[in-house]
Amino acid sequence: MTSSRTQDLLVLLFGTLIIGAVSQQVGTATPENHPSLTTQTCTKSGGCTNQATSIVLDANWRWLHNVGGYTNCYTDSNTWDPTLCPDGLTCANGCALEGAQYQATYGITTSNSELNLGFKTGSNVGSRVYLLESPTQYKIFKLKNREFTFDVDVSNLPCGLNGALYFVEMQADGGKAAYPSNKAGAQYGTGYCDAQCPHDIKFISGQANVNGWSNGLGQWGSCCVEMDIWEANKMSTAYTTHTCTMTGQYKCTNANDCGDGGNRYTGVCDKDGCDFNSYRLGNSSFFGPGKIIDSGSKVTVITQFHTTDGTDTGDLSEIRRIYIQNGKTIQNSKVNVPGVPQYDSITDSFCAAEKTAFANANVLPSMGGLKAMGAALDRGLTLVMSLWDDSAADMLWLDSLDPKDGNPSTPGVARGSCSTTTGSTSYVRANFPNSNVKFSNIKSGEIGSTFTDTTTSGSQTGTQTGSQTGSQTGSQGTTTGSHATTSGSQTGTQTGSQTGAQTGSQTGSQTGSQTGSQGTTTGSSKPSTTGSGGPVSCSVKIDQTVASAWNSGGVDQVQVNVIITNTMTTPLSSFELAFSATPVSIWSLTQKADGKYTFPAWISTLSPGESFNWGYIANSKTALTLTSNCGSDGPSTGASQTGTQTGSQTGSATGSSGDASCPLKITQTLVNSWQSEGVTQSQYDVVIKNQGTQSLGSLQFKFAQGLDDFWSLTLNADGSYGFPSWLPSLSSNGEMEFGYIAHSSEPVSIEVTSPSSCSNQSF
Repeated sequence: MTSSRTQDLLVLLFGTLIIGAVSQQVGTATPENHPSLTTQTCTKSGGCTNQATSIVLDANWRWLHNVGGYTNCYTDSNTWDPTLCPDGLTCANGCALEGAQYQATYGITTSNSELNLGFKTGSNVGSRVYLLESPTQYKIFKLKNREFTFDVDVSNLPCGLNGALYFVEMQADGGKAAYPSNKAGAQYGTGYCDAQCPHDIKFISGQANVNGWSNGLGQWGSCCVEMDIWEANKMSTAYTTHTCTMTGQYKCTNANDCGDGGNRYTGVCDKDGCDFNSYRLGNSSFFGPGKIIDSGSKVTVITQFHTTDGTDTGDLSEIRRIYIQNGKTIQNSKVNVPGVPQYDSITDSFCAAEKTAFANANVLPSMGGLKAMGAALDRGLTLVMSLWDDSAADMLWLDSLDPKDGNPSTPGVARGSCSTTTGSTSYVRANFPNSNVKFSNIKSGEIGSTFTDTTTSGSQTGTQTGSQTGSQTGSQGTTTGSHATTSGSQTGTQTGSQTGAQTGSQTGSQTGSQTGSQGTTTGSSKPSTTGSGGPVSCSVKIDQTVASAWNSGGVDQVQVNVIITNTMTTPLSSFELAFSATPVSIWSLTQKADGKYTFPAWISTLSPGESFNWGYIANSKTALTLTSNCGSDGPSTGASQTGTQTGSQTGSATGSSGDASCPLKITQTLVNSWQSEGVTQSQYDVVIKNQGTQSLGSLQFKFAQGLDDFWSLTLNADGSYGFPSWLPSLSSNGEMEFGYIAHSSEPVSIEVTSPSSCSNQSF
């Protein structure tokens, strides 16, 4: 979010008694009755349980009058009454906040688990509500290592409007305990803050924001961490992180702290934030009317907050988005911007790459990165739902060109397909007064507990054109062609040239050369089985693609990517695989007690025509033969495989040390390479194998140069790296895998310092 929400959510009521304003005392003219809104909390073991929650209207929308009377403290000329409010504390003690008539005045209704926010009701424009756990307490969500799910309908939201669902670090009681002058608290919607440090909040930290008040803005701003889960109309959507340097709600009192004007990047909060907007990131066919995510109908939105080690105590490392619509699970779109890897979630490395590609300031690292957002998720955030228009920026930052006169071909300028002239408040209020947004079926809980994954394929459409070069010292091979995916509803083409050569050296007497073939093997499995329930049949298609092949220490090895597709007309819920030889490494499969493999933990069924991807490394020159059956339904009749292999790849991979006493084998594999501001950046996957006969309890190593990013490692105080926190040791013949990104066209040399038998050896 780049514009203040609050300024355009003001209540424009010019009757005798009802004026949009905020108070800290409690009036008696209109009782406050909170509309109920059922939500759910979920666990994987126990399912979802209903919660008797409700909503409360923000205090900025309420009638404010003097205590014991009915004189407006905030006048219809958008100013404070100088007699009742000569200063902030006098105003807070002398003015009372009234209850709300939710439907009649504000166009807000609820029905079981659904909330409907109307845009314009009489003179009122927009609204903002919070979720209550009790009549006097906001519900506090702690979402690290959790997921948050809801349904939303934006089919009646045109350009220039924003139906938003997000979290902010408000005090659970609305500041009532912290500020004695605040007698209203959460029961009346007090205490709002966000990362824009809005100046139109009329009461901040228990006092009226009267100092310097002009045109609806005061001297003070109300700042706090903000996690935008959903900002959207029917043309564009984005989710965005906004971290801050402080904790909790903070009253900023000057332009530097508030980040006003030219001080935008010196304030206490990251106002720009790190946003994932599919349209802005090069995929204009992903979200909108009739598109992959069809904004013309309701959609389920899942946001997952993953940690480095998959535990509640780990640092936040990724914010992932998943959609469900018309019974199909749809993964988030991938980045399609030259020079940026194909990220599909928010990570620190994604944020850095996006900011570089769009020539935007990146203040996220200085504010603690995603780790800081994770700390806020640990402390707990309040859920906000709102509908608003934007007098400051016409919502261009969400759905049009920003800047308004920017070149749409410049990366990052086009945020959506809306005109730059149809987002003004005067236009949307005059032409779309009956707009609305609906939020429903709000759930939170353990990752994987709030929804059923009906498919596993990505739903992404887009075209990527250009050349990508990732060279590592060695011979080069070039492949050019088109690629059409086979996963569910995902389609796309990729053209251009890609050049990649990989050479690695080993300290000692061994040098491993990489020569192999790259191609695709396609097989079909149609076994007929008989189990206790009678005849059962299943049919799948297996596509194997050799991604890389090399020879290390005289042993041929191959990396294979596999796609399995359900070719039946019914869902596949039971499935097993067996290999013709034991692989060295396997990912995205689950091994059963009998040694066979089945779906990964996050897949329960495979819908007709849908696919899932996995991979393995084997001691072989070619892909292994796979046999499949229908799991517990009966024995396999085998799988027939036919296929071709095309293309060639030449290079080398790092291997074992020449010192026989060193048990380590380290293999670096190029994943991607790109140019950023004329500098080559490369992403590598690294596998370290303990070839010794004893468990390895200590591992320390350094890189020959600094890294841009890394994962699944621990960075020690002395600058060395070691086991990730969840891996205390490496068993005999065990492997660990990690990755990194570096400014390099070659794999970065790894110098091992522990175990001592490998000391000062480079890989």
